[in-house]
Amino acid sequence: MSAETDRKAVAAAMDAFAAALNRGDFAGAVEMMTDDARYWPDASPEMSGKAAALAAYARLEPYRVHAAFSTEEILVGGDLALAIGREHFRLEPKAGGDALTIDGRRGYSVWRRQPDGSWKNCRGMTNWDAPRPPAGK
Repeated sequence: MSAETDRKAVAAAMDAFAAALNRGDFAGAVEMMTDDARYWPDASPEMSGKAAALAAYARLEPYRVHAAFSTEEILVGGDLALAIGREHFRLEPKAGGDALTIDGRRGYSVWRRQPDGSWKNCRGMTNWDAPRPPAGK
């Protein structure tokens, strides 16, 4: 496959991941991760493996999730791809109340081509490029 075809496939996988979060299908989002997935979320402990990811996403159950990723660059080399960009999240409490917006946190994610040709997320890290906004803002 060409690098451009691979970049488009990774971008589509990222869109599918965000769509699963937006549907509240956290188990479906976790299935788009490799078994050995590892993440370093900003200001949080490392998260390793699908069970840890599912437990983290379970904390989002009280919210309607609006997630999107703006990708600045996708680099492909063999069976690995590195996506660099920003995360955009809005969490609306299902019970009502003020929404929480986490917008523009920069990050990278590493995607690994699977034997069937699909791409799964295997590593990621996020951080703020400026002082973190106050909680609830």
